[in-house]
Amino acid sequence: MRTRLKDLAAISGFSVSTVSKALNDCHEISRETRAELKELAYNCNYIPNYNAKALKKQEKDIIMVCFPKFRLKDYSDIVEGIYEKALFYGYGIILHMVEPSFCKKFVLDINTISRIDGVITINDFKNTCSFNSNWAEGSDVLIDECLPSVTYGNDKTKKLDKDEARQLGHKICKGLIRNIRMGNRKLMDF
Repeated sequence: MRTRLKDLAAISGFSVSTVSKALNDCHEISRETRAELKELAYNCNYIPNYNAKALKKQEKDIIMVCFPKFRLKDYSDIVEGIYEKALFYGYGIILHMVEPSFCKKFVLDINTISRIDGVITINDFKNTCSFNSNWAEGSDVLIDECLPSVTYGNDKTKKLDKDEARQLGHKICKGLIRNIRMGNRKLMDF
């Protein structure tokens, strides 16, 4: 069962409000209490509910990671690195497998665009020409819709060991988050 703020409050003896403020580094809570509650949250495997946070802040804090259909196993280490860095910066991720011929249609889906802050596209696979040409049309739409995007395409992905791939994921995600926070809406390639 997932650990909730209520659970942390019950275990610690603090109110839900105090626990929430401590985990969000509110200056109203002492450093000692913040450290104690963060340690408790870590030990209880607490994961913030990003949907609730986004609703309260009126922000999304969601990054979409797109990659060719049926290729997650090829990119799992990069995606793990993206996920780790996104969590570090307070973002959640949505994974989306894209059929090359549907890239433009997918990007044009305004409902998808309105739910995310940025897109990371991984597109290094054997049918790259088809994916790239379809994605290029779609990325123009991303720019028109003012959505920060990062595209990673490199035929050396399979040669990376697990740690190198995770570090690459960190770098890609950090670049996108920097663009999101700076309001930079142009397409960035890695």
